[in-house]
Amino acid sequence: MATTLDDFAHVKKLVGHSYFQIVVLLKATHVYEVITTTMEDAAEKDKDWIRKDAKAQRYIITIDKGNIQFIMSCNTAKEMFEKLLNL
Repeated sequence: MATTLDDFAHVKKLVGHSYFQIVVLLKATHVYEVITTTMEDAAEKDKDWIRKDAKAQRYIITIDKGNIQFIMSCNTAKEMFEKLLNL
């Protein structure tokens, strides 16, 4: 039986499969750096970083649907990711 994104909707803390899925997806789509840096720290402080951050945010909320209410106030993918790690 194939695993789907909906299989992880019940996860409260970002661990195990959800963590792995998010990290792999962000790396595969070349946006992983937005969860390890801030825009101020990034070498590219331009629209490219903003686009990558938005893409990463979309992936995070797609994989971790069960925790959207906890990350709605976050402004960046890095904030979302860190908040999910600390739930």
